[in-house]
Amino acid sequence: MRNNKKTEKNDEISADFESIKKQDIENLQKTFEQIFGKTSEEIRERSSKLKKKLYFVGTMLVFLAAITYLFIQKINFVQF
Repeated sequence: MRNNKKTEKNDEISADFESIKKQDIENLQKTFEQIFGKTSEEIRERSSKLKKKLYFVGTMLVFLAAITYLFIQKINFVQF
């Protein structure tokens, strides 16, 4: 009897995990469709735009880091 109750609880828990997993997959799919679109053309176009923006931001960060490094190297904080 005791073992039977444990298996029932385990079955309920695993059923809950399955429903949660399905719900999470649906939510991820909806989020993906909102960001990238539903059709393959929309996905291709939006991902291309996102990739270009990321490359641009990355290039600017590297450029600013290089300028900052060179600027710091040229400044003498303590003069002797």
